[in-house]
Amino acid sequence: MVNNSRVQKHQLRNDDAVICGSLTLLYMEDAFQQPPPTMMAPAMRPQMPPPPAAASIPAMPSMTDIEIQRLKDSIESLRLEVDEARAAKEKEVAEGMRLRAEHLRFHQRLEDQQQMIHDSTEAVEEHKRIIEDMKPEVEKAHAERDKAAMEAAEAREQVASANRQLQRVQEEATKVKADLERHKKMITELTAAKEDGYKKLNEQLAEVDQVRQVVREQERMLEDRRVGLINLEESLKELRAKSDQRTRETAQAKAERDELAKENQRLTRLLQDKG
Repeated sequence: MVNNSRVQKHQLRNDDAVICGSLTLLYMEDAFQQPPPTMMAPAMRPQMPPPPAAASIPAMPSMTDIEIQRLKDSIESLRLEVDEARAAKEKEVAEGMRLRAEHLRFHQRLEDQQQMIHDSTEAVEEHKRIIEDMKPEVEKAHAERDKAAMEAAEAREQVASANRQLQRVQEEATKVKADLERHKKMITELTAAKEDGYKKLNEQLAEVDQVRQVVREQERMLEDRRVGLINLEESLKELRAKSDQRTRETAQAKAERDELAKENQRLTRLLQDKG
């Protein structure tokens, strides 16, 4: 860039600013050339008295060595002042170049910042447009989120209800297990009672058989001993009464056995259903 303008070729002139990346150069034509005598400041020029008019010029006396040395010292002093002025001028020119280069850098940085601000503004506007375009989707997403929250709340309520039902089922299962254990215990007791009843029934049947044998024996003896018929008849009545009693007890035991068998079948079906 030359003077803040992009160029491919350019004929440099005095005070042209050249920018190459982060490097800034100031082009000066003969920046360190000594100024001509006509461009010297009045303070830098030697103060020579004006020449007198030709008609009035008297004959100049011969100059002494002291005056010549004084003139040389004056000329040397003027030369030193000129050198100092030249150095000050060069310093001012260098400072001006630095300030101009710094100004160009600041100007370039300002343009970059303005470009960045412009790009940022366009990006912000683009983001605003995107946000405006996305508002319906965001509102739809919010509505879906609210709907999902409601569904999640309903699902949590259903899960809680299911947990309560499961807890009730577990409690009922515990009760059923307790009932099964109690029924098993009852079945065991009933089985023991049934076995005991069978045993007693067998004993009673054995006694009945024995009684029958006795009765038959007595009947045979009755044929032989008619003399003790009355006593035998009374004994026979008693035996018959006992036999009837035992028969009733046997019938009752059979009924209880049948009832226990039915109860056992019912409990077995209940266990199968619970299993």
